[in-house]
Amino acid sequence: MRGSSQALLARLLTGCGIEAFGDVQARAVGALAARAATDIVDACVVEGAMRRHDLGVSSDVGDLQAIAVRPTLCAPSLSEPDSAGSGFGAS
Repeated sequence: MRGSSQALLARLLTGCGIEAFGDVQARAVGALAARAATDIVDACVVEGAMRRHDLGVSSDVGDLQAIAVRPTLCAPSLSEPDSAGSGFGAS
């Protein structure tokens, strides 16, 4: 089953843009992670989505919403928030 999951992930990633993770983004992610006391990967997902005004889809929606609704200097408001106001919905 693992190979099947990897194949699906590879197919999904063909439609995704890959961003360089620079100093500015690293500092913004660190600030989000520290304020929300959360996983660094979740903070990275939220920072990128908020910076690009993207919507996020996750099976871990509660954690992402908790990060996204915290006021920060580095995160603009999302253009299409969900009912909780975070822009992150469940998958």
